[in-house]
Amino acid sequence: MRRLGFPSRSTLPRFHCEVMYSAIVKRLIAAILLVLSGISFAQQCSVARAVVQTVPERYRFIFLIDLSKSMVGVGGSPNIFPRVQRELQRFARTLPEGTEVRLITFDAGPTSDRSFTLPGELDRYLAHVRSLRATGTRTYINRTLKQTVMALRPDERTATLLYLFTDGRDNDSQTRLQDFTRIYQLQRGPHDWLYYLTLGIDVPAEVRAALAPLGRTQALSAAPGTIPALTVSSVRPATLHLGNLHLEPEPSRALEVRTQGGETALQLAVRAPELERHGALLSVTPGRIRSGVNDLRFTLANAANLPEGTYHATLCVQGPDGSMVTPAAVSLELAFHPAARYALEPQSPLPDTLSLFAGQTATLDYTVGGNRWATEAITVRPGTLPDGLSATVNGAASATVRPGDTVRLALENAGELPRDLPQPLALEVEASPGAQVAPVPLPTVTQPPTFLERWGLLLALAALLVLAILMGLWWTGRPWGVLEYDGARHRLRGRTAILPRTAGDLAGLSLERPGARARGPRLLAVPSDIELIDEGYMLEVQDHLEWDTAVAVRSYGKPAGSFTVSRI
Repeated sequence: MRRLGFPSRSTLPRFHCEVMYSAIVKRLIAAILLVLSGISFAQQCSVARAVVQTVPERYRFIFLIDLSKSMVGVGGSPNIFPRVQRELQRFARTLPEGTEVRLITFDAGPTSDRSFTLPGELDRYLAHVRSLRATGTRTYINRTLKQTVMALRPDERTATLLYLFTDGRDNDSQTRLQDFTRIYQLQRGPHDWLYYLTLGIDVPAEVRAALAPLGRTQALSAAPGTIPALTVSSVRPATLHLGNLHLEPEPSRALEVRTQGGETALQLAVRAPELERHGALLSVTPGRIRSGVNDLRFTLANAANLPEGTYHATLCVQGPDGSMVTPAAVSLELAFHPAARYALEPQSPLPDTLSLFAGQTATLDYTVGGNRWATEAITVRPGTLPDGLSATVNGAASATVRPGDTVRLALENAGELPRDLPQPLALEVEASPGAQVAPVPLPTVTQPPTFLERWGLLLALAALLVLAILMGLWWTGRPWGVLEYDGARHRLRGRTAILPRTAGDLAGLSLERPGARARGPRLLAVPSDIELIDEGYMLEVQDHLEWDTAVAVRSYGKPAGSFTVSRI
């Protein structure tokens, strides 16, 4: 507790000097606090990447309220307690459904601990706040903090926001603040915050020193008789991907702010030591944002000496006194390099034209390649295909691959392609924004005619020719006459009919097939040992025989019989 004395008349000049000195000191302290606030803001940025950059699903508020008598003005302090009560009531009315609120009072350690689920139990909570009375004689801050956090368990999905309201210094000789901070570092969750507010007095230097390494803390002092308005702002998303600033130096991104406890403005600043090391500057506009969706524009300047690569930066988000922001730092992921270039390189030489018969399949294998910046996954799928042709990539409708992977394009012809007309193939490659994809070498596809389609006409003509030949042979080989001699019948075939040995004396007799209008066959050869007599005339070679006319045969000058030739 603070005690204020009043100067006597004899010490008035000295008192005026002390007042002037005190005013100067207060200004210096205010300036130092401003600098410390800026340093704290930068520190939050510097540790942002070490903090889990996610957004909590829910909030839990724990208020530690000093009930020492000085809170109501005993000892000359301002009566700040009614303002604390009003702020606790105002803030509770703004909380969303299902919010857990714990109110822990303390003087010589915790005196009461009540939990409420708001807004369902808002009336009970408000009545409890109104019933509080500051009658304590001790201010055991460190002990209260220690006992409170020892009962907490970390929850990665819940943000536990711990608020301490006091107007005095800790006067517990047995518990140090370091006893609390050591446990708090082990017990706190990834979204937990500590808000250490001193009312009417400056935050002790040893408190600032002890809390500074913790991160996600605020140690603030309120002017006498005042209390800052409590607000909690959540920022989404926790990570912004700015893309490749070599290709787009001024990307725009959206940042959503949700605020509990009342409207407030948040201050933005970019901390980018990796860029600043090379003289480059990353800035954001606007520098202040409010609840809702905010459109931010990031600008990279002085990047002439910035090496190609990927970088990390931090977007610091800070509210006014009494405001908590989760997360207090948004991770910025960015790149600065030429465009990533991808290529699908054939694993073996490709033909200009790929011939697929109906029902036939073929595969084409490629390797994913690219420049040094082609590191992300790409999606490959068949493009527009001609009717009757189906395709898969790595056995599916599409495939997600990375540089070095194999892409197998499997083609199948269902038998509906136009004959011998080249059909184009296409592969669609989807890469990250700004990336370039080289044209994919692909053959055209044709469906060649089948063997019958290609040679069917010639085969038909050949068959007809063979048939004609066979018909001719049949026609020429069929009997055209019958020669009767010595009681035997001999069929005459072919263009030239030669009688066999079974014909006896006429063996070797040769007759030429007569024409349609001829009187009969013509003699082509007569055995030397016989003579042929027709009506008293000896027949010679080239003479014609009459149909059905008897021809006498003499062998060695003696009659041997006669023969006739009849038409069939």
